[in-house]
Amino acid sequence: MAATALAAAAAAASVVGCASSSTPPPANSSSAVGTPATVSSYPTVAELAKALNDKGIACKLSYAGLKDDATKSELSICTIDDEQATLRVWQDPTEVTKFLASPDGQTGLVAVGGNWMISFQTPATASRIAETMGATAPGANAAGASTTSAPSTTTP
Repeated sequence: MAATALAAAAAAASVVGCASSSTPPPANSSSAVGTPATVSSYPTVAELAKALNDKGIACKLSYAGLKDDATKSELSICTIDDEQATLRVWQDPTEVTKFLASPDGQTGLVAVGGNWMISFQTPATASRIAETMGATAPGANAAGASTTSAPSTTTP
């Protein structure tokens, strides 16, 4: 079911991008709370870290991405907002669906995109990073985040 939701979000994003309006929708807008308007994917953790830095979120990887053959992913760590953040990029986006179906995927401590996740120590940081990256933070509101993971409207 989560794979269907991700596919629907991607399809909705492509339809929204084709709208005839002269003003594009905000990158982090969404038609439903928790469903990103665009689902970002990255080939490596280095590219994910670059995207964070490009959005003004300092993330200097502690080491080059390590390959995890068991989960078909690459991972590394950096410090974001004085919290250790673990970055993971899966080669196969269906692995995200498996992660979201697990208890770890619903803790409120992760920001999740199309083929990646970043785990944090607090739900507030997970929620803020998810919002900035156009992603979701499943369970963040229930875990005590003070902000929404993907607002239904934004003011440009």
